[in-house]
Amino acid sequence: MTPEIQTRIDTLRAEFCEFFSVPPDELEQQMRAGVWALRQEWDEWRERRPNGDPVGFYMLSRHTKWSWLQWAIAEYEYGWLEEAAAGCREFGAESVLDFGAGMGEAGLYLAETLGIPVTFADTTGWCWNFLLWRMARRPALRLAAVEARRLTHCSTCRKGREQFDVVLCLEVLEHIPDSPALLKRLQSRCRKAMMVSGENGRPPDDADPLHVWADSPAKTLEEIGWKLTRKKPGKPAWFARNPEKDSEPAVVVSGDRVREPRGKLLISPGGPQSAPGGTPEVI
Repeated sequence: MTPEIQTRIDTLRAEFCEFFSVPPDELEQQMRAGVWALRQEWDEWRERRPNGDPVGFYMLSRHTKWSWLQWAIAEYEYGWLEEAAAGCREFGAESVLDFGAGMGEAGLYLAETLGIPVTFADTTGWCWNFLLWRMARRPALRLAAVEARRLTHCSTCRKGREQFDVVLCLEVLEHIPDSPALLKRLQSRCRKAMMVSGENGRPPDDADPLHVWADSPAKTLEEIGWKLTRKKPGKPAWFARNPEKDSEPAVVVSGDRVREPRGKLLISPGGPQSAPGGTPEVI
């Protein structure tokens, strides 16, 4: 691990502790306990809601922050974010959608290392507020945020029509029962390439109870006119439009693509309420 990557992990940890009022020397212990509590919380949720509703769960759960912090750190350790930057360079990305952004580490890494505009999308909740707070601490970057449902379900609002050169979908699809439908919506927002983790579906030895979808994103994307174009061992896969099969070419939507963050938090998580440069608004 390079010193630069270690510094970024240390910054993430420090910001998490500041926002959520966690003593730094207790972070590792609380993270392990929180990840376990999240699984228990999910089991109890499923008992009350047999259909699952994972989106509703992630909006309401107070333990998701521990799992998302764990994965944000793992993305660095596995080299995923460096691969995201390499793919963006290869495909000439000038705009990125980080869908299912979590704490926003992937999008922030790209905005800071490549200097390109990034839009974050996810469900609202405690971790979403942390992301907005982090965005506000970086006023020099070109960042925007939109609630995921507005982007995938609204065809009349500006964000519901917006196109991006690259769409990231990392550690998201396995949590969504109808992931094929989500992939089809996301590909209509993408001009050049999509970076998707778990491209072969849920492995047989996956014991994570929060993983509810077992099918292959690669199969779905290939069926709707995309092809695998970049794959490094142990890294998410890159898919680009296949001109021979593409049934729904991207439409470039004119108008501003980036909105400077401003506004206020949706809910108070008990952490700091403001940051230099103001706080971002959900579009």
